Amino acid sequence: MFPVSKGGFYIRRNIYWGIGTVMMVLSIFTYLYFQDAREEERQWKLFINRFYYSVDQSIIRLDSLIDHKPEGEVLKEHIHRLNEEFTTAHVTLENGNHYVSDRIPHTRFFRKAPGYLYGISSGSEGGGVPPLAEDQRLDEQEINRLKTLRSYLSEAKSDMYSEETGQENPEMTKEAFQKMINDHLDQYPNEIYLDGYQ
Repeated sequence: MFPVSKGGFYIRRNIYWGIGTVMMVLSIFTYLYFQDAREEERQWKLFINRFYYSVDQSIIRLDSLIDHKPEGEVLKEHIHRLNEEFTTAHVTLENGNHYVSDRIPHTRFFRKAPGYLYGISSGSEGGGVPPLAEDQRLDEQEINRLKTLRSYLSEAKSDMYSEETGQENPEMTKEAFQKMINDHLDQYPNEIYLDGYQ
């Protein structure tokens, strides 16, 4: 055996301390990273759940209007509640984009859909889309507009649905969510309007 000098002992001890310190710091940062990733995943799942619920509630409101064809003040109340659901879905998407992931796309659908409820002015005489229930009841054209809105929402809901959970797919990726928005909920208002009359 070689004799160990007192200086070599201190050098080795300092190396061990250095390695131990680096390992501890790496362990702490790794733990924090995985905690952050887990929290981000939890926030994503909550966002998907909330958005799915908003879409589902919008479909329920549309079904009620289409099936029951309420009139007068009851119709106005139904339209108001549907508009609230559209607003909730829009705000959920906007908040998701700001607070959950900037990969959540913005969409015109929920921002513009109330125009089909309360009317869209084109600026020219006789142009635009008249408000629903202008005469206190729904006619066939208005029912078709509601069915068109419902079909877009139903397709989006279908893309988010999971047989396993019986509701939203909590494992839906951000890429799949973006595709669902682009495919079903990012039409220009004139596209939705024209679809309602085909």
